[in-house]
Amino acid sequence: MNDQSDSHKSLQCAHFVNDESSSYLVAPMCDQGLGSISAVPQVLVAEYSSAVWARSCHAKKVDAELNNACRIVTGQLRPTTLPLLYRTAGIAPPDIVRQTHGSTEKHKQETDLRHPLFDHSYPRARLKSRKSFRTVESVQPDQDASHRLELWNTWDNTTNEAIQPPKEQLPSGRELQRKDWVTLNRARAKDVWWLEQWTGKIKKISVREYTITSKESKRAGEELHFNYLAHGAKNIEANALVTIDGQSTVSRFGSTKNYGKALGKSILFYDAQRSGKLPANNPIPWRGDSNLDDCVPGGWHDAGDHVKFGLPLSSAATILGWSLVQFKDGYEKSGQLDQMYDMMKWVYDYFLLAWKPWKQELNVQVGDGKKDHGFWGRPEDMHMERPCKYVSTKEPGADIAGGTAAAMAAGSVAYKDKDRAYANLLLKRAKSLYSFAKRYRGVFTGGIPFYKSSGDADEMCEAAMWLYKATGNTRYLSDAKQFVDLNLPWYFGWDDKRLSCQAMLYEATKEGKYKTAVENYFRSWFPGGDLKYTPCGQAWRAKWGSNRYAGNSAFMAIMAAEMGIQADKYRKWAVEQINYILGDNKHNGGCFSFEIGYGDKFPQNPHHRGASCPNRPASCSTAQMNAAGPSPQILNGALVGGPDADDGYQDKRKDYIHNEVALDYNAGFHGALAGIAHLEKSGQLPATNNKCPCNEYH
Repeated sequence: MNDQSDSHKSLQCAHFVNDESSSYLVAPMCDQGLGSISAVPQVLVAEYSSAVWARSCHAKKVDAELNNACRIVTGQLRPTTLPLLYRTAGIAPPDIVRQTHGSTEKHKQETDLRHPLFDHSYPRARLKSRKSFRTVESVQPDQDASHRLELWNTWDNTTNEAIQPPKEQLPSGRELQRKDWVTLNRARAKDVWWLEQWTGKIKKISVREYTITSKESKRAGEELHFNYLAHGAKNIEANALVTIDGQSTVSRFGSTKNYGKALGKSILFYDAQRSGKLPANNPIPWRGDSNLDDCVPGGWHDAGDHVKFGLPLSSAATILGWSLVQFKDGYEKSGQLDQMYDMMKWVYDYFLLAWKPWKQELNVQVGDGKKDHGFWGRPEDMHMERPCKYVSTKEPGADIAGGTAAAMAAGSVAYKDKDRAYANLLLKRAKSLYSFAKRYRGVFTGGIPFYKSSGDADEMCEAAMWLYKATGNTRYLSDAKQFVDLNLPWYFGWDDKRLSCQAMLYEATKEGKYKTAVENYFRSWFPGGDLKYTPCGQAWRAKWGSNRYAGNSAFMAIMAAEMGIQADKYRKWAVEQINYILGDNKHNGGCFSFEIGYGDKFPQNPHHRGASCPNRPASCSTAQMNAAGPSPQILNGALVGGPDADDGYQDKRKDYIHNEVALDYNAGFHGALAGIAHLEKSGQLPATNNKCPCNEYH
C-alpha cells in the first residue's frame, strides 16, 4: 500500500444528546451503540481504491456559556464489516454472487466446447469471460475538489444517497473475482493520517489524537457542531472515539486531563528523592550518588531537605503500595507498571535494611533535621554528620514500627505475582516487626519537633489489616478490631490512619459501624460539611499543604467507592479534587497545574534544594534559595503545597508553606491518579462539574 492509493475516509453523522440523566448516541447508519465511556461511530468506506465522501457531524447541547473543545481519538483501523461494505461500496452480497456465478458456469457448460464435460482433446485455455472489478466512477479520488465539496455540501443528514453512485453504475456480482473479494476484506492496521475541518481549530496531539476547538461561543441550550473528514489509507476503516469536553457530562466521553501522564510524572518525583548509590537506569539526569555513608543507605529524602524520617516515609510507602495492589490495571493502562515496581522496590529495600529482627532494632531516622535545614545545596555535596535514630526494646516506637510493618506487608501483596521470593521476604519481616511493635508499644519522640506522632494505635491497626490481607490469618483481623478508633479523623495522612483502617475493616467484615465511620468522614469533607471550599472548588483543610489533604482524601474516596460505599458520589468528588490540582483552577489565568511538569503552566520555584542547583560543577549554596527565576532543574511530578483558601498562590522558593514538596504530599495524589486511570480503563470514570474547568488537554 502506498501513499498514492489513499482513500479519504469520513466519519458518519452522529448526534450526541445529553440531559441530566443520560447520554446516548444516535447513528442512523450504524448498529454500534454507546459504550460506557465513549461513543465509537464506525466509518463507512468503500474497501477499494476509490474515495467515499460523506458528511460527518457531532452535536452536543452545552450547558454553559463557554468555548468548547472536541477531542478525536482514533482507534486502530479495521476492515469495514461486510454488511456495511456491500451497502457502501455497491458490492453484491455473497448469495447474489453465488447465484450469478452459478448461472454463468451453467451457461459455459452448455455452450463452451472446451468445457471438460464435453470430454474432447482441445487444450484448456484461461477463461476470459469475466470482467475485472469495476470501481464506482462517481466517487473516484481523481475528481476535482469542487465536485467533492459539492457532494459534501449536498449530503442529506438522514441518508447517504449523495455518496451512492447511480444504480446502473453498481458492479454486478459476476464482475467481482475471488482474489478481489479476498483483497477487499484483508485486515489492515493503519492510523488516520490527518483531518480536514472547517468550523474549528485543529491541534494534533499525537498520531491518534487531535483537539478540535470551536471558534464560536455557545450559550446554554445551543448546539455545538463539528464537521470533519478523516484521511487514511485505503481498505481500512477509521474507528474514532469522539469526546466533547468542557461540560458537566464530559467524562462520559473522556477528559481533558491526561491522568496517565500525571502518574508517570509523580513516579519521577519519587525517583528524584532517592538517596544512596543510584542505579544505572536512573531517570533523573541531575541526580547522582549521595549519602553513601549513611548507617542505612538508600530510601527517599523527605522533602526539599535530605533527612529520612521514618513516619512520613512509611506512611507514603503504604499508600503507594496500596494503590499498586488495588489499581494495578491503572498503572498498566498508563504504561507505568514496570516503573512503579522499580520505584517501590527502592523503598522496600530500605525497610529491609532498616529493620534488624536479630537485634530487635528499627532505624527510624537518618540525619539531623535542624542541621540539615541549615544546609542549602545538592544532596551529592552533603558531607555533614548524619546521625541515626532507632526504636528498640529500650526505646519504643510502635507508631513508626507499625507503619513500617504495614508498608512491607502491603509490598508483599503487591509483589506476590511479580517476585514471590521477594514478597515472602517482605512478609516475613513485616510479621516480625509487627510482633515487635505490638510487644513494645509507645510513640517515638526522638524526632521532635519534626513529625510528632499523636499515637500508635492507628499504625498498629493498619499493620494488622495489611497482614490480614497478606496472610488471611484472622488473628490479625481480631487485632485490628481492637486497635481501630471509630471517631471522626481530622484528616488522613502521615499521623492519622484511622480512616484507612476503618475502610479496610469494612471491606473485610462488611459491618455497618465501619461503613458509618467512613461515611462520617466524607460527610464532613463534602460541601455542606466542616471544610471550607475555595472559589474554584478545592476542599481546603489547612494552609500548610492543602493539596496534600485534598489528594489524600481523594485517594480514600476512590478506595471507599471500590468497596461499594456511595461509589458514584465519592468518585465524582475525588476526580474533581484531582482535576483542580491538574488545572481546573483560576491561578495564572487558569489551567495551572500544581504538579510540576504537567501541562504548560506549573510551579517554577519549588522549595527544593536539589532542583534549585545548577548543573555541576557550578556551586550551589544559600544564594540559590534566594535566586530569582525558575529553578535550573525541573522537579517533574512533585506536588507543591498548594493554594490559600481563596485560590491564591505565589510561586516563591522561600515559601515552604505553599511551595514545598514532600513524600506525603504526593502519596495520596499519586494513588488517586492510579485509581482514576483504573476508572478510565473499567469504564467507570464519572461525570464531573468543576467550577473553573480547563479544557486544554496535556
